[in-house]
Amino acid sequence: MHLRNFKIASWLSDNKDKYGLLAWHVVFYRNISSVLFSPKMSEDDRKTLLENFKKINFSPDAEFSLISELSDVEKSFLQEEYLLPFSVSYNPFSAGFFIPHLSSSVLVNCDEHILIISNGPTLSKALSVARNLDDILSEHFNISFSDKWGYLTSNIDIMGNGMRLSCLVHTPGIRRSGQWGNLKEQLERYELITESFPPSTTFLGRDLFFISPVYKKYIMRSEEEYIADFENIISELLKFEEKNRVKCCTMDLKDEAYRAIGLLGYAFKLDLSETIFALETLLFAVQCKIVSLDWNLLKTLLIMLQPGHLSALFGNPSLSYEEERVVRAEICRNKFKLFYKDKVYHGA
Repeated sequence: MHLRNFKIASWLSDNKDKYGLLAWHVVFYRNISSVLFSPKMSEDDRKTLLENFKKINFSPDAEFSLISELSDVEKSFLQEEYLLPFSVSYNPFSAGFFIPHLSSSVLVNCDEHILIISNGPTLSKALSVARNLDDILSEHFNISFSDKWGYLTSNIDIMGNGMRLSCLVHTPGIRRSGQWGNLKEQLERYELITESFPPSTTFLGRDLFFISPVYKKYIMRSEEEYIADFENIISELLKFEEKNRVKCCTMDLKDEAYRAIGLLGYAFKLDLSETIFALETLLFAVQCKIVSLDWNLLKTLLIMLQPGHLSALFGNPSLSYEEERVVRAEICRNKFKLFYKDKVYHGA
């Protein structure tokens, strides 16, 4: 796997003026007609499906690999790019095409026969890529679809639209204004759940997290209904975030931002959690025009400084926890030196 072909964090938003929303994650679940669902498939069926799947040309830069043949570093890297799910069950015939320039992947022999995964800074871009890959897939397989029931899946909660959407949100205004309790109530009312960011951790970032609907929320709903309803809910959430941000662009935020710059610019050891918290603060400070730092650098560091990416960058099969802390700090010191003289010490 040529991990250097991946442009790190290309799926995160370039638009620093788009408050609250950093990325969309789309998964299509597809099954093949006349083949038993994955839990009931025989070994021969899995092997045949894999051999036919390998013949598909999804993209000139698509890289094929059996999941079992990926190294631990490659798995971590792909999971941190949200191209290889943590929660999916894999078997010896599980494999995938990974497509760097599209920030997408197509997996076979998982919980469903086929998973199409697409990430993008906007929902329209992520959906466009997923639909194009779905069209290519449909040229080679007869997909299980019913005019009455929609896409047929082994997991009844996704039957119909055969899809799952989630988005990475950044909500410092809600937390800082003491509205987190209200946000939790809204999420529960709309049957939404939060998932940790980064995926390699068990902690839930203060301001950065994924939001997705509970699986049963859109059961037997059309793709169009799902998209329209979920987009509307996220739009309301972002309005709530923007309303609360106005109260938070204060001297306290400026103090916190400069402390974050000091930490990232001078520390010799950095834990992932404290690094993510500092970057969250700086993303907000940039949007509030309190400091002038490169937005694309900050969003890239969010992904680059995760364990799998650090090991891939340094060509090490497995950095120890202490080595990770040292390497993470070294990268931050080098990156932030670019901004000290002109951007920080002499004002934003």
